Amino acid sequence: MKKKILITGGAGYIGSKLVTKLLNNGYEVTVVDILKFSSKSLNHLFNNKNFHFIRADVRQKKLMKNLVQKNEYIIPLAALVGAPLCEKNKKEAIQVNLNSIKYLMKFIKKNNKKIIYLTTNSGYGVGEKNKYCDENS
Repeated sequence: MKKKILITGGAGYIGSKLVTKLLNNGYEVTVVDILKFSSKSLNHLFNNKNFHFIRADVRQKKLMKNLVQKNEYIIPLAALVGAPLCEKNKKEAIQVNLNSIKYLMKFIKKNNKKIIYLTTNSGYGVGEKNKYCDENS
């Protein structure tokens, strides 16, 4: 049986590359994205029978709860990216970048699912010289 993976924000650069690789390795992948910028990054995947796309917002709690239950792995990539954009859209950044992850975590724990949480070059450390984040941070 194919492993089922849910990726939020899968139409972004990292997401689209990851989705392509996972599909090439035989996984079944569902992407949730609002397509705020473009859908072109996923165009080559729409004919793949293991690819499912849902144009929706990660803040839709009922939908996200349902999708978590249907997938074994959850990779949350949906986010407003970069300090200037987050500063400009503070409320949306908090809702998408923080609150939607907290909400996902409730369902992941209840349903014994696995989360793969990626960070970018913005994850520098814990604020102390030569002390870096690790799995226990």
